[in-house]
Amino acid sequence: MRIRKTAGWILLVAGAALAAWTAVGWIRAGKGISTNRARIAEKTEELKTTRKDLNAAGLLYKGYQLSVTEMPDSLAKLNAAQINSERKRHRQVTWKLEAAERNLMIDLRKLKRRDAEATAARKTQALPTAAAAGGASVCGAVLLLLARPRREPS
Repeated sequence: MRIRKTAGWILLVAGAALAAWTAVGWIRAGKGISTNRARIAEKTEELKTTRKDLNAAGLLYKGYQLSVTEMPDSLAKLNAAQINSERKRHRQVTWKLEAAERNLMIDLRKLKRRDAEATAARKTQALPTAAAAGGASVCGAVLLLLARPRREPS
């Protein structure tokens, strides 16, 4: 009976130590993930701002195109160079915003993929030791229950 009781306590302590080890590893791995998620949130906000600016630039360009079509032909011929340079400027602004949006989307995909990989690695590292901690604790508890003195029927 004494051996069962000692082994039970050793297994319970080992289970607790493994659970603590797993918790420390889980927390350490979470620091990198939290910084990555902060970067994802930052890029998402930047993407929203870029899309808002792109929408505004598109509306400005559309309004400019409508104003040019309303202009008389004689006036359009006189100001053709200015109209073309303004059109070129609007296109450049739109192109730059579209390129920025594309680059942000690529960065976001990369960050999300890294986040998924880090989360999966965190789980694969923690799962075996957590299972061992649980198994050791259960075995220790069973041994302690079996080591209890039995009562004699009266």
